[in-house]
Amino acid sequence: MRSFKMILTAALVLGVSAAAYADLQSVTTDGSLRIRGNMYEMDSLGDASWVEQRTRLGVQADFTDNVTAYIELDSY
Repeated sequence: MRSFKMILTAALVLGVSAAAYADLQSVTTDGSLRIRGNMYEMDSLGDASWVEQRTRLGVQADFTDNVTAYIELDSY
């Protein structure tokens, strides 16, 4: 039963995406990298320090017929 649902879902996605076909015109990427060193003083933990890092990567694709897609990956 589970495989039937997966096949049905895949068929629906392919059917819907076939109707939204557009040619790729341009791709733009952006991103950021933030690194912070933090020192916390908590009575129960003693002195604790660590480094935090946040990374973002974004991709924007412009297609014909006024179609634009933007995907951003964010890791903290």
